[in-house]
Amino acid sequence: MIKSTLAGTQSTLILQNGARCNLGYVNATDINSSGGRTIQSFNGVLSNTINWNVFNDINTISYTNQN
Repeated sequence: MIKSTLAGTQSTLILQNGARCNLGYVNATDINSSGGRTIQSFNGVLSNTINWNVFNDINTISYTNQN
């Protein structure tokens, strides 16, 4: 689980342009990723996140990461 240590306060997690990551079943809470590339995850739960997307189809993430 990725979570801020102070509830309601967002930590920063930045994925730089050109970087790729494969995430699955990630639960992210209070994370601000607006300073970089959108973070894509297969399944999982997001709460109070910025610049994150969750997909139920793994092929959607593979396609999105190639752009």
